[in-house]
Amino acid sequence: GFLEEIAAHEAEIGTEFKKNITPAEERELEQLSTLSQQLQKQWNDLSNQRRKLERTKQFLEVDLRQNLQLKLDQLSSQAFENSTSGGSSGGMKEAQRELKKAQKSLHTVEANLQETEGKME
Repeated sequence: GFLEEIAAHEAEIGTEFKKNITPAEERELEQLSTLSQQLQKQWNDLSNQRRKLERTKQFLEVDLRQNLQLKLDQLSSQAFENSTSGGSSGGMKEAQRELKKAQKSLHTVEANLQETEGKME
């Protein structure tokens, strides 16, 4: 049972350790151990890069949703109101300029977001 298993393990611990691998196997084991450490470091580095990209992506998404989309909606609404109310052409032109600026900012943020998502894949 369980006690016999423990006794067997304790007896094994008390015996002298002897390597039963060839020198070639030992070299291969060392090489694989080194490779394993290198791959672990690469994994950690890539994981850190991915986390940074995730944070950048989240920031861009928040900026897109909260700021730029809201501004775009406001300007679209303002441009529509100006066009339907026959407002001054100066106000209309200004609203159109602001709208174009907001659309350009929106496009830039979307491009940055796509680039960040591309790097994550």
